[in-house]
Amino acid sequence: MFSNRGFNSKGRHNKRSTEQSSVCVCPQCGYTVSHERGVPCSSKSCPVCKSWLVRSDASQAQNVSNAPNNQKADESRLANAKVSEYPKVDVELCSGCGACVDMCPVNAIVMNDDKAFINEDMCRNCQKCVRVCPVGAIS
Repeated sequence: MFSNRGFNSKGRHNKRSTEQSSVCVCPQCGYTVSHERGVPCSSKSCPVCKSWLVRSDASQAQNVSNAPNNQKADESRLANAKVSEYPKVDVELCSGCGACVDMCPVNAIVMNDDKAFINEDMCRNCQKCVRVCPVGAIS
């Protein structure tokens, strides 16, 4: 007898049973919570350090949250999740166009002397500014 695992009663593929699970992760402390479909991780804040959460693969997050609390665990967390790095502005490349300021959903970017500045305390690490910068000054 065969298993119907991954298929519904009509023989159609059931994406939910085979879809890889995701979690919302805190880029500061590594706190994880299961991702809720339809709810952006960036709309949730970490109860430990109050940072905004970002979406991550469950297998990477599990490695981070189950690691012993030592230097190797910190290195592993940084290596497995690029989410801990906030966008940085290369002021030499910045043209001062303001596209990143207009795109930022939390107003974490301001212009100082015609150069973009990102306030990491407000930044949710959504990376929208990186994608919209026409000269690649934000990485």
